[in-house]
Amino acid sequence: MTCTPAANPGTRSLRTRVRRGVVCAVAVVALVPALAGCWQGFNAATNNVGTGGNGVEATSGPVSISAATIVLGPERSGSATLTGTLINAGPGGDALVGARLGDTPGWISGQGPLELPPRTPIQLGHNSNVYVNFYDVDLEPSTYVELTLLFRAAGALKLQVLTVPPTGQYSSIAPVPVRSPAAVSSPAAVTSSARPTPAAARS
Repeated sequence: MTCTPAANPGTRSLRTRVRRGVVCAVAVVALVPALAGCWQGFNAATNNVGTGGNGVEATSGPVSISAATIVLGPERSGSATLTGTLINAGPGGDALVGARLGDTPGWISGQGPLELPPRTPIQLGHNSNVYVNFYDVDLEPSTYVELTLLFRAAGALKLQVLTVPPTGQYSSIAPVPVRSPAAVSSPAAVTSSARPTPAAARS
């Protein structure tokens, strides 16, 4: 930004220079918050990658989740999936080893716990092949439910998340697979102990 004072001498030009100087100072001050927002660490809005809108944020130690939302599965499927972004801001690795929605244990895609390398955002359910799904659930849209995430090092993180239908900005988000994979032996069906529940093994 260039601030050029008036070229004419005299009282009038002096007043003009003063006014322009004030305008320049105000403009510079106004730019400071915008520039500061370019980098404020991993909790800055510019780094919270997710669907946004109805999502919530929560932190347990160095691990946080942003834009956390429960997206309901197809009608009468009894399924739902968690969308949001996990990030481990600590110097060491961590892992998501369990999830629970109310009293219902979650299913984490992949062969075992979801590893969280340091300073690496992990997207869930949106532009990603990583899923935290819930099956055999009876959920209504636009209600809050208790979500518990269990991390290997950071411990348990509890938060209230909103349920939304798969419409609008959530229309491309769905649990994969839609039906419970528990009939196929899978070490990714986890509870807080990172092992399948007896009920899941029988289903």
